[in-house]
Amino acid sequence: MTDKKTMILLEWIDASISIENVVLTREEAEEEKLIHGFVCGILVEEFKDRYVVARDWFDEQDTYRGVASYPKTGVINAIKYKFAKRNVKPVTKKD
Repeated sequence: MTDKKTMILLEWIDASISIENVVLTREEAEEEKLIHGFVCGILVEEFKDRYVVARDWFDEQDTYRGVASYPKTGVINAIKYKFAKRNVKPVTKKD
């Protein structure tokens, strides 16, 4: 189980999605590329295949808001930070 006071910064490659009601030609559709992104949040849990990250965590209720999962296959870099008495300290870095 992940320590609830761990923050994570992920750099990852994600799918690009065209606007739903836009019609693309085959050539235009073939031009769709993967996009580069970043996310930062509270690490809810780390599994073998994914990171589960929340935007908000409420300590007193032990609840989360804005939760998303990120597959490790698309992660380029993951940096974890642990809160300790209001100081943020890096604990891991993947280069």
